[in-house]
Amino acid sequence: MYEWFIFLRGLSIGLIGALVLVCAVIFWRHYLAKMLVFFSLGICGYLLAPLLWGKTPLFYLSTAIADTIPLAFLLFTQAMFEDDRRPQRASLIAGCVYLVLGYAASYLPLLTGDSGRLYTIMGGLSRLLMAGLLTYSFYVILRQWRADLVEPRRRMRIAVTVIVCAYILTVVVVESLIGSGTVPMWVEVANSTGIALSTLFFIAFLALMGPGGLQRTRIEAGTPGASPLVVATQREIDSIIAAMEQDHIYRDMGLTIRSLGQAVSIPEHRLRQHINQVLDYRNFNDFLNRYRIDEATVKLRDPNSARTPVLTIAMDAGYRSMTTFNKAFKARHGQTPVEYRQNQLPIT
Repeated sequence: MYEWFIFLRGLSIGLIGALVLVCAVIFWRHYLAKMLVFFSLGICGYLLAPLLWGKTPLFYLSTAIADTIPLAFLLFTQAMFEDDRRPQRASLIAGCVYLVLGYAASYLPLLTGDSGRLYTIMGGLSRLLMAGLLTYSFYVILRQWRADLVEPRRRMRIAVTVIVCAYILTVVVVESLIGSGTVPMWVEVANSTGIALSTLFFIAFLALMGPGGLQRTRIEAGTPGASPLVVATQREIDSIIAAMEQDHIYRDMGLTIRSLGQAVSIPEHRLRQHINQVLDYRNFNDFLNRYRIDEATVKLRDPNSARTPVLTIAMDAGYRSMTTFNKAFKARHGQTPVEYRQNQLPIT
């Protein structure tokens, strides 16, 4: 059984290396590739730690690397499912606090010989932050499932959630049953098998998805030889654009891709393909924001609307809250709506 444990751990490390290689070859220009490497290093540290037990410096190094998994997983999910091109500041701060607390609780007692109440509290806070990072990662994966226009990635949201949640649930159940006792070798073998199979899944998925799943692959409407996944007719594209530019359907706060499809009489799956592959959007909310922010921008720099409250402008454009409006507006213009108006309109 121990030989299988060693074999499967080595196989998993080799497969993760292959995953990194696939990512480097296909997606080497993407920020996502860097986050995948970061996440993969954490998994390798986790896999190596039991094999290095007793070899103190290497063991502690591998466990320290393994502790980065929650932060690396969050940054990877944000890059993969939210198209982040750099780490979010809040995620980095939370992740660094988690690591500092965890390292201090784990390694300072080894250096000082003191394992007092302070280190216990720090360890508890670190575990709480770890749970928060992982929970938020699942929220990131699932929150824009309906709005995701990249179909392979949309399916992957569910697959990742099911696989990782099932894995975590299994680990929690097994650890609860075992308690503080020695982990049976069959559990270690099963754990290594699960990691190997999960890695194979990600390799196959990324290879099948190809570069088009992670970057814009615009297809001109009516172009001969267009993707077989979408036969974009000019009439359908024109009806989508007319609904947005002439009917201003984006002003509907409750507009979804399904209701838009019903309004323009286009099946939802084909509407997703058109907006993604022809109109060049990867997320339905980004598609809506384009029109909503355009309208709000015009009003914010219009002297005739100078006395109109920003909230009214936001709601007229289709936003439910100022928080969402501010975030989308700042992403476009690099400043808040209030700041933009102050810079655009002369002081009277």
